[in-house]
Amino acid sequence: MPLLLSAHLSISVPVAVNQSLILALISDTGGPAASGTTFYYNVGSEGGGFTPTNSFGPGPYAVSRLVQEWNPSELLGIGDLAYNGGGSTIQDISIGQYYNNFMYPYPSPAYLGSPYTTINGSSVVSGQKSWPYNLYDYPNGFSNPVDVNIPGGSPDQRNHFWGALGNHDYGLTVGYAQVGVTPYTIKGVPTGGPVGPSSARDVESFVDYVLPFLSNPDLLGPDRSRLNVGSVDKGGNSGVYYSISFGGTPEAPLVEFFILDTARLNGNSGFENWNPSGSKSLLDPQETDPSKQKYIDAVLKDIRTVGNYSFSYDPSNPESLAYAGTTTDPLNGYTQFTWLKRSL
Repeated sequence: MPLLLSAHLSISVPVAVNQSLILALISDTGGPAASGTTFYYNVGSEGGGFTPTNSFGPGPYAVSRLVQEWNPSELLGIGDLAYNGGGSTIQDISIGQYYNNFMYPYPSPAYLGSPYTTINGSSVVSGQKSWPYNLYDYPNGFSNPVDVNIPGGSPDQRNHFWGALGNHDYGLTVGYAQVGVTPYTIKGVPTGGPVGPSSARDVESFVDYVLPFLSNPDLLGPDRSRLNVGSVDKGGNSGVYYSISFGGTPEAPLVEFFILDTARLNGNSGFENWNPSGSKSLLDPQETDPSKQKYIDAVLKDIRTVGNYSFSYDPSNPESLAYAGTTTDPLNGYTQFTWLKRSL
């Protein structure tokens, strides 16, 4: 959703040595660019008008200033961090531009190789800035957002940015565009031109950018023992989830966060109008009545007549499989549930 949500949590618990952690949790930060534009307004909105949206313009910058003022020890990006996240440079504009001082290594080493080093089949060159991602400086990324005179990346060379997948981070996988018309089909195949640079088909670009340590835990250095990887499926079928602990010692941490993939669970039940079963429209295309009741009636009618949804899906039950056509791993929800139960 085009919402800017921020919160911070301060934990001070007596331990052998008194510790205090300031943890920032942010979600739905959107970004200054979506659908390949840097417009402040949604040029593809219903009715063809210009609808203001907080996922563009100065909103993300203002929120990042507030978060930086908190001076958090760790930053948890809990979903929807980059809208229409298929292009690698969209990730950096939406996330790294504002928060790379929490990220290490930065830029992600995965972004220095395929498929992130070509634009329309041509190899990128150092310093190249190309349509429509007109802020990305390959391969350097952005400077430190607090002190622009130093390179980007966590100054202490330890990662402090921990991401989670939201439905918009699954955007390209399921053919869903938050704003306007997506240039990709449901399979992630470019249909318009020019094709955005460094496009990835699945949740690959998000995982490679935000969560490279899930594939290569050694990137966390001394914090590797604080990581518990449940699943890292760049194809988006089995989910991406893990836990990370802070404070105390790795054996007796002060706090542990479990980052679950609830967007994958939503997809398993066939919900959301971008579900991969192919039913992407809840309302008649000619529907013009904006009343809430009319919308609810249309949704219920679609559920009853089309049957692309499952109200009974239960990831804690191994007999309850994901809805047909939503994943190649119908037991992924139960696998995530058992991992969480075992880890707790």
